[in-house]
Amino acid sequence: MFQNVWKIILVLSLLTGLGLIISGGKEPLPSKAVGSISTESDPQTTPTATPGITVLPKKQWKKKQLTGSGALLKGRTLLISIYLNTEKCKWTKKAKKQEKRKLKAATAYLTKQAKKYDQQVEFITAVEEPEDLTYLCEIKKNPYQDFKAVLYMMDRMEKYVENKINTTLLRERYQTNNIGFLVHVNGTGLSQTMVHYMDYKASQFYEVSVLYHRYDGKLETAATMAHEILHLYGARDLYEANGKDGISRKLVKYVKKHYSRDLMFCNLVEKKIYRIQKYKVTPISAYFVGWLDTVKEIKKFPKMKPRYPGCFGTVAK
Repeated sequence: MFQNVWKIILVLSLLTGLGLIISGGKEPLPSKAVGSISTESDPQTTPTATPGITVLPKKQWKKKQLTGSGALLKGRTLLISIYLNTEKCKWTKKAKKQEKRKLKAATAYLTKQAKKYDQQVEFITAVEEPEDLTYLCEIKKNPYQDFKAVLYMMDRMEKYVENKINTTLLRERYQTNNIGFLVHVNGTGLSQTMVHYMDYKASQFYEVSVLYHRYDGKLETAATMAHEILHLYGARDLYEANGKDGISRKLVKYVKKHYSRDLMFCNLVEKKIYRIQKYKVTPISAYFVGWLDTVKEIKKFPKMKPRYPGCFGTVAK
């Protein structure tokens, strides 16, 4: 269960319209990451393109892609890494190598899970250091200290993406309209994701996962990273009720009984940092990300049905 202060943050996030998912199935901890100095990389790498994708100008893309920047977890999707290089917690070569290894394990796991539902997913990430998928950004305030700090960080990340990352060029270069953003923090804290709700329309369009390198002083796992990445594409937290997302208390109890190993339900504790062995993407979560058109549970829990797959909010009537 969350500490009281984080329950308040969740309530305030709903009142302010911030689509913040504080998750990972863990108890929140204060972060140790404070302040940073940064530069940005210039897009240079040109990959082999896949024809057949219509790349809209940014304004039209944000207006017409109702499910946010991540869209559906199908086909090719970009995951752009933004590293916060802080004064007290600068990214070392060793730590960055560990982070990339976790990212590689998380995306490989999700690709494998997608195949179980006859879905082909191709992640393009910054694991191999393509210059146009890796960025550095500074943030002066503690990103995990209080609600105002969280709002500050999320606002900074949204503005950074809007002003510093040429998403149109990247979509043309990699031939996909699906882009998720990963903010890597070399500190201790509870990973969280800012998702797009359909009610927001073109606002808060960029979907961002904030990934802490450690939790409770220990190296965070690939399982947590996979959990947060799945949020970018519509997966709900299944361990607690949230009426806005169609997750009732009865549904939580149902999941606990029938799908207790769901990646979006479990307390993500893996003995091995870089392997995900205990958890699965069950039909419930596969439905939310659009890998399944329907599931039997809809008859029993009709409020779980969204208007469109791969998005949050606006439960279907």
